[in-house]
Amino acid sequence: MADFEHALFMLLLLVGILSANPPQRAWTIPAIACGLALAFLPPVFSLELPWELIFSLTLPLLFWQNARHWLAARWRAGWRELLLWLLSILALGAILGLSGALPWANSALFGLIATSILWRALEPKENTYQISQLGPLTLVFLLGEVAPAVETPNRYLGGMMSGAAVGVGIALLAIYASKKLPDSWLGWLAIAQAYLAYGLALAIESSGVAAALVSVAVYSEAGIRRKAASLSLPAPLDRWPVFILALALFVFLGWQTHQPLTWALLLEAAAGLLVGWLIAWLGRRMGVAGFIGRSELWQAGLRLGLFLFAALLLWPRNLLVDALPLLAAASLAIMLTVLAVTLLSAVKNLAGPAK
Repeated sequence: MADFEHALFMLLLLVGILSANPPQRAWTIPAIACGLALAFLPPVFSLELPWELIFSLTLPLLFWQNARHWLAARWRAGWRELLLWLLSILALGAILGLSGALPWANSALFGLIATSILWRALEPKENTYQISQLGPLTLVFLLGEVAPAVETPNRYLGGMMSGAAVGVGIALLAIYASKKLPDSWLGWLAIAQAYLAYGLALAIESSGVAAALVSVAVYSEAGIRRKAASLSLPAPLDRWPVFILALALFVFLGWQTHQPLTWALLLEAAAGLLVGWLIAWLGRRMGVAGFIGRSELWQAGLRLGLFLFAALLLWPRNLLVDALPLLAAASLAIMLTVLAVTLLSAVKNLAGPAK
């Protein structure tokens, strides 16, 4: 199970790194390349990693990194976005499907997840779509909660609802506390309430993922309706010290991972690099938001291709031959997104018009 956790967590961490905007990014690409290169070398000695602790420490931070995108996200997209989405899913799924590395059902799910993550890494926060949040959330569920969801679905759904309730309760307490605290404390309070919601939900055997995401979403909506919105909506990975820690963790996990290198794997990864550049080129030609005006074409293509190269190298093919875990994780991601949007609508109605 360690290889499974290593690979998926490295991909989840890579999503946060590529979508962050720290003051300096000069060492980002070399550090990512170093982490990927180390993954192909057997570690000098292997460490037993405390995955639950690592996951608990990083998940709330990654949710806060996405908060600005969730608040403005829409379900409906234009025909250009939908067409590029479909072409990307088909192209990425075909890489693994045609090579025979995965069954076609799993290849299609991989294409859907990878495409969603690509959009999440590129889209500007003022022009976002809910579907781009599904890829990272699917990875989160695959890592943390897909096993109980498959084994006891009815019980797990109840746990998701109770976790969401915990998230709402903690967020409301944090909103009340924020009115009593100076603005300089609001950023710390925002992060602390996400950790508290996650930990409390796990303590009562509910969904910590649902609790953390809902608490962040509800508190974020309340923050926007306050005048101190910029202070109450932190983006941890945009801060250089946190970004450095995330990069260091990625390189360390690469050092502890061992992915046997084969020609077939390299060819698939090279195809992903090429597809990433083609997606960037098509996105610019079609005028899709997120692909225009942010960087040169070669930079956008390198960013997309680098992630696809890493995803195709690290994706645990032998551990995800069965499509059920992937399908369950994707379904949970959709359900939680709909639940969070519904709760946000309720909060907006209760809060009234924004000030």
